[in-house]
This record gives sequence, C-alpha cells and structure tokens, in this order.
Amino acid sequence: MNFRFVAPLTIVSCLCLAFDAIAQDESLRSTPDSEFYGKPTTCRVTERFEIYDPHQLEALQKVKRMGFDQVILDRAPLHTLATRVGLDVVIANWWTPKTEESVIRDSLALSERVAPGRLRGISVMDEPERNAPDTPFEFYIDLYKRLKPETKKL
Repeated sequence: MNFRFVAPLTIVSCLCLAFDAIAQDESLRSTPDSEFYGKPTTCRVTERFEIYDPHQLEALQKVKRMGFDQVILDRAPLHTLATRVGLDVVIANWWTPKTEESVIRDSLALSERVAPGRLRGISVMDEPERNAPDTPFEFYIDLYKRLKPETKKL
C-alpha cells in the first residue's frame, strides 16, 4: 500500500524553512521586495486537494463534488463514509507524550475501516508548534519509528 505519515510540520513551517534558507544568502536578504514583483517563476502545485474535518455525510459529498481528493478526519464514523464517497483519508490525531497507548491503538484500529487504497496517512499532531508547543520534536520521531512497522500492514 502507498502509505505515509503526515509529518508534524505545517505548510507554513515548510515555507518558513524555505524562506529561512533564502535569508541565509546575504545578497538576497539585502534585495528590496520590489525586485521580485512581476518576475516569471515556475513551481509545482499538487494535483491533490484536501480539506480538514467535514462533519457529516452531506459535507463529504459536497467537498467531493467541489473537486477535493482527500479529507483529514478525526471523527471516526466518517472514515468509512468518506471512502464510500470516493475520498482518500488522512486520519487526524492529537498525540503528545501524555496520550495513552490505548488511544493510539484505537486510532490505528480505525485506519482499518478505511477502504483499501484510500488511506493516505496518519497525522500524529496538527500544527504542533501551536497545539502542543511543549512536546519535543523527538517525541514524534520516536513515535514514527515505533509505529512505522505496524503501519506497513495497513
């Protein structure tokens, strides 16, 4: 199965890292912003579109009609419905060092309700820098290493 963990970094974090790398170059740091306006650029935009946490079947159907490919869900009853509608699923979690092992196990069990081929990932924490700022990043690294072998069965 083509499966991935959703790393606990947000797009904003990734952009900040990219901008920080650019800022390291002194010549770019001293260039006025106006120098970059109107300049042609190329980039790659994902063909996949996702939305976070629709709350009911009608919302799942609507986002599918709108062109979304996948949803991030933390409401268990919707996992099966989302795949019936034709959406791929990322299972959202809010795991920290205080999370009980049984909660993690229950979430992994929920992933089995997603239709084969529709599970795109398991998010361990949404926006950790905002929602769990006291959680050391090493926690997520260790959790990933521990759960990775188990998720290969999904």
